[in-house]
Amino acid sequence: MNYLEICQDVANKSGTIGDSLPSSVVAQTGRLKVIVDYVAKAWTDIQNSRKGWKFQQFDYSEKSLTVGQGDYTGIALGLSDHQDWIIGKDRPVLAYKVSDGIAYQYKLEPMPWPDFRKRFLIGSIPNGSPQAVSIRPRDLSLMIGPAPDVAYKVAGEYIPDAQVLAANADIPRLPVQHHAVITYRALMYLAEFDEAKDAYQLAMVHYTPIWDSLIADQLPTMTLQRAYQP
Repeated sequence: MNYLEICQDVANKSGTIGDSLPSSVVAQTGRLKVIVDYVAKAWTDIQNSRKGWKFQQFDYSEKSLTVGQGDYTGIALGLSDHQDWIIGKDRPVLAYKVSDGIAYQYKLEPMPWPDFRKRFLIGSIPNGSPQAVSIRPRDLSLMIGPAPDVAYKVAGEYIPDAQVLAANADIPRLPVQHHAVITYRALMYLAEFDEAKDAYQLAMVHYTPIWDSLIADQLPTMTLQRAYQP
């Protein structure tokens, strides 16, 4: 379902607005605006409620490193929606020298930040072939060590910012079989707003099993680990 369809579903299931289902999410007022806003809030809160959602794990590739530069924000690598990096022994950052080609791509060693800092940021460290990667805690920059001496490209995984629903056709980046979790979370918010205890309990009865299903399907069995613990 898209944003408008979820809002229509919430309005219908709430039983509080008669036949006046929203025809748009834009420029709504009164009760329909409350519903539209709670649907957007429900989706944002679901995304932010856990760190390891599978639907929040994106790939990046062919990102160019700058000669002599070892620190990269998401923006610097062209990831405007970047929130955090995914790095680990089994989730490597890959690099290759442009002149060699992607056939010579290799894994960078993930290092805890204190170890990386000691090895690559203290003293005079010459540029060279990148060998290690870490995350700088203060600004979540991706740190490459040593800084490249020639043109390299990297690839890996990252976590994007929470998606904000704004337009009618916006579709939550959530497998469609789990879209009802947004509907019932929004209904719970609406019931709280109305101080309607029975409506809240009914929404929770529906919400709990579909939330459990989402957790089972979209969270790893082990907690996602980064290359450092801040």
